[in-house]
Amino acid sequence: QVAHPMLASLQGAGSVLRTRALDVVAHAVTSVRYKLPDARPKTFGLVRTRNVRYGQEKEHTLDVYRPEDATGLLPTVGYIHGGAFSMLSKDTHCVMGYQLAKRGYAVFNVNYRLGSKNPFPTPLLDAIRALEWVVERASEHGGDPSQLFLAGESAGGNLVTTLALLR
Repeated sequence: QVAHPMLASLQGAGSVLRTRALDVVAHAVTSVRYKLPDARPKTFGLVRTRNVRYGQEKEHTLDVYRPEDATGLLPTVGYIHGGAFSMLSKDTHCVMGYQLAKRGYAVFNVNYRLGSKNPFPTPLLDAIRALEWVVERASEHGGDPSQLFLAGESAGGNLVTTLALLR
């Protein structure tokens, strides 16, 4: 049995609304959590540079994490968050920047354009632009682009796997 087109449209809208609601909740929870004293980068001996621009779109930002006492250039990680290409951000994935930087890496935690307004290949094009920026500018932020690692989970894992295959 074929659903009425209007009903199918409403069901699709419900999915978008649920995704948007989950995204809002995830951002609210992480925003509060990372403002608490025990979750600040300095608590872990880290420095975070927020919202560094890597492109022209408003979403083209990344955060850089590195150990506070680091000297010289560090191995570099380009990290891309998950979220089914439709939610979450670098801000919901601060923990990845913390964990990798605590282990001696310069971490570039990347945002990309999300959602139905930005279908494939938009997220991939953003990931390519971010990777090119990291390779060109990592040393300005304490990273060694000749020691570049890519990491991500879910949608981010898909993107970094594609980047590795394209490289």
